[in-house]
Amino acid sequence: MLRQIDAYRTNPIFIGVKIHPREAKVSIDTDGYDPLYAYCEERGILILCHTWETEKENNPASFAPVLKRFPKLKLLLGHMGGTYQGCLSSIELAKQYENVYLDINGSLYSQIWIEELAKFAPHEKLIFSTDQAFNDPRIIVGRVLLSDLDDALKRRILCENFEAALGRTLLPA
Repeated sequence: MLRQIDAYRTNPIFIGVKIHPREAKVSIDTDGYDPLYAYCEERGILILCHTWETEKENNPASFAPVLKRFPKLKLLLGHMGGTYQGCLSSIELAKQYENVYLDINGSLYSQIWIEELAKFAPHEKLIFSTDQAFNDPRIIVGRVLLSDLDDALKRRILCENFEAALGRTLLPA
């Protein structure tokens, strides 16, 4: 897999790597992922990981020991852990580690409104995503655009935070 990543990582459409530990039947915190974590940390490549608090392989809290080993790993916690408790665990990781980001699509499952997330989570860590083709992207876009958040924060969530996580601009100014 690392050879494939190396072959494509300089392509402008390459934005990172996604892992889904439950589907691979390998827990987030096993050392089997360490070569990937080390490779991505060294090169500043973002990893999106499906997280779900009630799935033993995907519990976001399991990233705590991983992030101790790889503290500069760029990590986007897919679904923010899926459940209410998973969101809280994900927010704590984002507060502790500079490069841990929060996929707000998780608010759809946990039923935490985006305004509530913005009260507890670091604003620069909230990232728009869709989990397409499982969810209609209009739902999450609507949750952001129709929220009571100010326009600057909406812009950060919908674009600027993701660009910061990637370390490059995706859209023209």
